[in-house]
Amino acid sequence: MPVETLEARMADLPRDQTIVAYCRGPYCALSAEAVKRLREEGFEALRTEISVSDWSDESIPGASGS
Repeated sequence: MPVETLEARMADLPRDQTIVAYCRGPYCALSAEAVKRLREEGFEALRTEISVSDWSDESIPGASGS
């Protein structure tokens, strides 16, 4: 979901799963902003530096805590 809708949709997000934020480009700061907001609200959240199409089915390589 776009970071602009995160606040309005936070109640819809699962609290028992890790949420992964990503951006479309390497210089995008929106995923870091999303992770910050999610963590402030008690979610476990990570940021990935790779695209969704590069994720494997078993893991999220490139995920970081920032």
